[in-house]
Amino acid sequence: MIMRGVPAPRPKVGYIVFDTKREGEFLGVPFGPMLTPIGDPTRNTYAMFSWAAEQGKDVALMSALLKNAFANGIGIHTEKGMRHGVEAAGLDWNEAKTRLNTDDWKPLIAQHQDEMIEGLGLWGVPSLRLSGPDGEPDIAVWGQDRLWLIAAEIRRRGTQTA
Repeated sequence: MIMRGVPAPRPKVGYIVFDTKREGEFLGVPFGPMLTPIGDPTRNTYAMFSWAAEQGKDVALMSALLKNAFANGIGIHTEKGMRHGVEAAGLDWNEAKTRLNTDDWKPLIAQHQDEMIEGLGLWGVPSLRLSGPDGEPDIAVWGQDRLWLIAAEIRRRGTQTA
């Protein structure tokens, strides 16, 4: 949202951070110390994403970089921090560097943002969509507190096909 220019007043930012910490503690996922990846670190992560996906390491890359930024206090705004995440994902740093500061990721991100905003009527993360099987509509919700709805729908659909 912030990178799209949506204003985030200080109380909203505080709520998001503390809500994330609360959910992380509930699920046993470490949170903090954190160094925000907003801006160039996020853009550079997007720039490496397709390359990592081609190697089957997209999830590993995202996990390593997010863990650095939100649990280990390792800033991915520095070359050292970005390199740490890339190598933790099992990727070659020298190859990764060639993808930094490129913008071939922009059409894909624009497509996904358009689908989220225009197609689903949602506006930020976490936005969740459960694709419907033949004859059933997709379900799209916003917010961590709506995961129960997605889980209930998965259970309902699972009993229909069993």
